[in-house]
Amino acid sequence: IKSKDDMMAFYKDIVSKYPIVSIEDPFDQDHWDAYTEMVGIMGKEVQVVGDDLLVTNPKRIAYCKEKKAANALLLKVNQIG
Repeated sequence: IKSKDDMMAFYKDIVSKYPIVSIEDPFDQDHWDAYTEMVGIMGKEVQVVGDDLLVTNPKRIAYCKEKKAANALLLKVNQIG
């Protein structure tokens, strides 16, 4: 099992080596602080996409906006929940 810091280092490494544009759900769906940290560190280089993080749920989307936990959203209008 990798720690948040291990995963963050992994993401930084692959983004520096390859032309990655987006990373979707890089952490567990309830690890808000890890998402916020990643957006702060890498948010100008890549899209940190919330899918499972947000589940097209208006309350989770509002909380995400408040926490600045993602800079992109995968919206599934047929799966609002």
